[in-house]
Amino acid sequence: MALFCFWYHELMVPRRIVLWICLIVITMSGLEALSYIGLATLLGTFAVPSKTTAMQRAVWSSSLASSALFSDALFTSVDNSPHAADGNVLHPYLGFVRVPKDAHVVGNLQDSLSAYGFAENSGTLVRSASGDTVVVGIFGGSVAYFFLTDPIVQQKLSDAIVRFPQFAGKKVIFSGVALGGFKQPQMLLAYTYLLSLGAHFDVVIELDGFNDITLGMIENFPKHVSVLYPRGWYFLANQENPDLIADRRHLFALQDHRVLLATLAHQKPLKWSFTVRALWLFVDTCLSHAFVRVEQKMVQQIDAPTSFGVTGPVERQTEEASSLRLLAEMWRKSSLQMERISHANGALYFHFLQPNQYLQGSKPYGVERREGLH
Repeated sequence: MALFCFWYHELMVPRRIVLWICLIVITMSGLEALSYIGLATLLGTFAVPSKTTAMQRAVWSSSLASSALFSDALFTSVDNSPHAADGNVLHPYLGFVRVPKDAHVVGNLQDSLSAYGFAENSGTLVRSASGDTVVVGIFGGSVAYFFLTDPIVQQKLSDAIVRFPQFAGKKVIFSGVALGGFKQPQMLLAYTYLLSLGAHFDVVIELDGFNDITLGMIENFPKHVSVLYPRGWYFLANQENPDLIADRRHLFALQDHRVLLATLAHQKPLKWSFTVRALWLFVDTCLSHAFVRVEQKMVQQIDAPTSFGVTGPVERQTEEASSLRLLAEMWRKSSLQMERISHANGALYFHFLQPNQYLQGSKPYGVERREGLH
């Protein structure tokens, strides 16, 4: 206090500056208190930091799928090509694939799988067997792709594979034949397509079970489109609509803004401010509502499908129960065909159900993670 008095009197700091500083401190403290009370009331918990952090993480996670209605496969590309609104494109055999970021020349002994429309970092298409390597194909949707690109999972899979006597001491090479939104029979068709291009696999792992049953019912069935068709097929078939292209770009921008703001609000020292958290929540809520409005507008723009190219064979799919049985049977037969093809080509085949958070009690979650999931 004595030092402050010396500083004030000796250096003749104007009293007005001191008063302004005090006013700013009091105002900011009041804002912080009001922001905390408001957030605690709105969120229904006094654990405001952990709750808002979980909500920010949910925004980051949602950027992977972007929209529950329009397939995540249609919203993950960052290519600047105007074709298909910077998303995925129709494929004559696989339904849809991703637009490669760079042009690739194919026909080599080991081509990049991304050159064929699969995700970046998916590995290579190996065309010849080698005595010192094991080629492992990972098939499935987005979960299979995330497993493929996780170095910890890769190491654990490699350790398990080299325990087989025929693979002992060999180097494991992973080839990822997985895309977000893929469902059977897309994996089966991708498998045979790559084999027809000369691909070689020693081990084939199919990781699926969620997309195959749910996506056709959620996205195709309400639009009277065959549930066996790729997810969101009614949208893929209308993807050249200029209004839809503009709205999809708008959705991209809104989601990018949400992720950017969540990232900024989580940085130090901003994350320590309840006022910043309150402002972030307000703006993010506005962006989220805008996202829903644009999404609903897109739904209204898409005419009811009438052509066979859009609907496919739907004459017998009038009840949900029969469509679910049809999907389950397609899923089962596709996996059996992949097994038979693998054995015919001298490869081992493994089919695993992908894990998810909805099987109660199957996985341990902390409080923060549970809040983020819900």
